[in-house]
Amino acid sequence: MQRKWILVALAVLLLTAVSFLMFHLYSEGTEEVLSQFQGHQLSYARQLSNHIQSFIQARSRGLKALSTFTSFQYGDLSRQRSDIEAYSKQIEQVCVKKISLINERGRIVYSTDPAAIGLNKRGSPLFAWAGNGEYRGKIILTPVFPESQTLTFDLAIPLQFFLRR
Repeated sequence: MQRKWILVALAVLLLTAVSFLMFHLYSEGTEEVLSQFQGHQLSYARQLSNHIQSFIQARSRGLKALSTFTSFQYGDLSRQRSDIEAYSKQIEQVCVKKISLINERGRIVYSTDPAAIGLNKRGSPLFAWAGNGEYRGKIILTPVFPESQTLTFDLAIPLQFFLRR
């Protein structure tokens, strides 16, 4: 009878040791998986950040190039419209919602979004920024909806012929 109790005690001790080892291995495995996930997450965040940065830089270069066209330098509205349309068609596959041209009075005189034509932007911070002569040739990137979490931005450049007047 005493032998049975010894065997039962050894079995309980063995089960306890195996349970402890299994719990320890589970904890170690979970920590390793989390560590690898965090490493990949950081790598993915860096990659996404680089993609966003290169996207914004490419759109900025395109906007600067568009602003140097002679139609924008001399205020030829019909050529400006055709230049905007051509540029819009060139970049239509890269998440650009619309391209708009705002005159010196703050009115949208042309836009690839017909609903935007005629809107008044005179009171907007973007228009005030563009009217400041020290920002000639510079690009501004501002969130469209500052209070929301969306990734929608205005990318703008003041045109030189507006600043000369």
